[in-house]
Amino acid sequence: MTPRVAILGASGQVGKALQAGFSQRNPIQPVLALGRDYDVTDSSSWRASLDAFEPDVIINAAAFTAVDACEREPDRAFAVNRDAVAALAQWCANSDKALIHISTDYVFGDSGSAPITEDAPVSPLNIYGASKEAGESILRTILPRHMIARTSWVYGPDAGNFFATIMRLAETRDQIKVVADEISCPTFVSDLAEALIRLSDRVGPDSTDFGTIHCAGEQGLSRFDFAQAIMAARAELGLKTAEIAPTTQALFGAPARRPSDSRLDSSFLERAYGIKLPGLSARLPHLVSVLARQN
Repeated sequence: MTPRVAILGASGQVGKALQAGFSQRNPIQPVLALGRDYDVTDSSSWRASLDAFEPDVIINAAAFTAVDACEREPDRAFAVNRDAVAALAQWCANSDKALIHISTDYVFGDSGSAPITEDAPVSPLNIYGASKEAGESILRTILPRHMIARTSWVYGPDAGNFFATIMRLAETRDQIKVVADEISCPTFVSDLAEALIRLSDRVGPDSTDFGTIHCAGEQGLSRFDFAQAIMAARAELGLKTAEIAPTTQALFGAPARRPSDSRLDSSFLERAYGIKLPGLSARLPHLVSVLARQN
């Protein structure tokens, strides 16, 4: 039976990719998309819609993901990334529904154990990571029928992610400073959405497929290398490029400290579900071309 799916955070880049993915796969599949019109921190704004729709599974793509802004607004970070998750988990527990919750590599710190497996100890270095880890923890406490999908460095054509920012800056700058001491696994948003859609098929009433899983692109590289790859793709297309100048987190001076190496080991995702997310080199040239045409 095709599951009825509700998406919270449907206005964000992952939420929009999920809607597109579900529609492309099966246009008649019942999908409820709750976006910016619904305040995730106010359960009264979404509870009635979920009650009426009666989803089989909810995908929670709602989050406060602006890492540096979280340092300035910790109350908001915990309200969205922990308290709203608790309220949603409680609704699912009361209704006997499954929840797929998106989390982040930033729940980890600088343990030196990358690539990081699902059972590695968490040690967030910033407010964003701490609030997401708190959301994970409270979800595990409230709702047995949950799946936590940790991902990293989600990129796509929408504004606000690293890829789109570098593409925009390349149009007006001759040099862009990018940190070279931060490594993770860039994850193309449509690949992440496809993986989540496939996972949503596996969490029916009789399923035992619950727990925490890593769901990131297979290729690990630094922010500097990521930006260099974008410039190489732009050069191939005859687009304006900028020099990518390496710097360090300390010199760059961002409010939030990031892990130096938070590459996620997503091999269990492939072993258990047959899902493998391609690396950056498989997606970047086409995406650069698409975004350049849009601009």
